[in-house]
Amino acid sequence: MGVEPGKVLAQMLPIILLGNLCAIVLCGLMSAVGRRYPHLTGNGRLHAGEPEAVTEIRAEAKTEISIDWVIAAGMTAVALYLSGVMMHALFGLPGPVCMLFLAVLLKLFKGVPKVLEDGSASLFKFFTTCVTYPLLFANSIAVTHWSELMAAFHWANLLVIFTTVLVLVLVGFSMARRLGLHPVETAIFNGCHSGLGGTGDVIILTAAGRMELMPFAQISTRIGGAITVMLALLIFAHV
Repeated sequence: MGVEPGKVLAQMLPIILLGNLCAIVLCGLMSAVGRRYPHLTGNGRLHAGEPEAVTEIRAEAKTEISIDWVIAAGMTAVALYLSGVMMHALFGLPGPVCMLFLAVLLKLFKGVPKVLEDGSASLFKFFTTCVTYPLLFANSIAVTHWSELMAAFHWANLLVIFTTVLVLVLVGFSMARRLGLHPVETAIFNGCHSGLGGTGDVIILTAAGRMELMPFAQISTRIGGAITVMLALLIFAHV
């Protein structure tokens, strides 16, 4: 766009944070709806036909992960990133987006062994716990233009953000039955599309008491975000 990244980040940061806040509040309200109307919720189960025992087994399943597999997961992530960089050099597509699609293909075709997936989960938990917040703090100090940040807090922005997140949640809630899903769970993981990445998913699902939905929230956040980026790039390419 030919604009300094720090200024763009300052304009987008309040929108992202407020969108995440709206998602937390609305998904928390969805959880309250589930408690008030039990027939609308699966208590953490997304699919209407899934027995409750399956969810309990998944939640209680724990495996001992060797540090070797955690390191191997990190090296796999580096290899995927370098593959994304190479695809960027060859085709001009953004490296992180290419990396994401490669990871999705590996998952779809079961190209990663289960023990490596478990190692990746441990590595992911470490980064969301120990790295995300210091990184956000460093970004806010180093590259954020605070004058642009404060100027973005406007009632029109607030109205648009709240309306956008509300529509996402309500569409998920209203379409769930047609897809064979529980309305409350569908609304919650659909609202995660407005979250602040993986950390936002954790906060939203914690507020809703639905941590069992983390895999679906990641799909909503990662793949949905990648599709949004690709569509935006296609629009910019023809402007």
